[in-house]
Amino acid sequence: MSPLQASHVAFRYAGPVVRWIPAIKSEEGRSGEALLRAMDALAEALAERVAREAAGRIDFVVPLPLHAERLRRRGFNQAEVLARSIARRLDRPSRTDVLERVRATQPQAWLRGEARRENVRGAFRAPRALSGDPRIALVDDVLTTGATLEAAANALLEAGALEVRGIALAATLPGGAKNSPRGTPGRRAVP
Repeated sequence: MSPLQASHVAFRYAGPVVRWIPAIKSEEGRSGEALLRAMDALAEALAERVAREAAGRIDFVVPLPLHAERLRRRGFNQAEVLARSIARRLDRPSRTDVLERVRATQPQAWLRGEARRENVRGAFRAPRALSGDPRIALVDDVLTTGATLEAAANALLEAGALEVRGIALAATLPGGAKNSPRGTPGRRAVP
């Protein structure tokens, strides 16, 4: 069973989104003004969806952290950009102090199946206990198997979160499903 209460996504990982998200994370994305404007528009669409589906069930928003070395190489954390937009739209704080990546991992895109879960097992921790049983929106850019969000959610739940919702800009869908993504396999759809 997944540690995520629900998963919310704005787009299928298909079409132009497949090109935009990796480009935003690359060197090209740092200087490409058109790509940055596209990311802002995508983030706003995601924030609107989360506001519609879960606004009253979120106390604060947490971006999925990058390892310090990857953050130095990339220069920014795309999940943090998304989290700020969602937090602003929900009128909730965005918190970067409640979750950290404690070990470097291989990019998940290089891995399949169980290797993804192994790759991120123990990669996250909450530096201190969370008070007040918070309900957290945990933000990443792409949801594929859910392994990364689930590993991070486990750390937040162990620290005292009441529930964690996975929030992603885009999701891959199993078996070429044509529906708009409202949840992921093995998880309850958004209530």
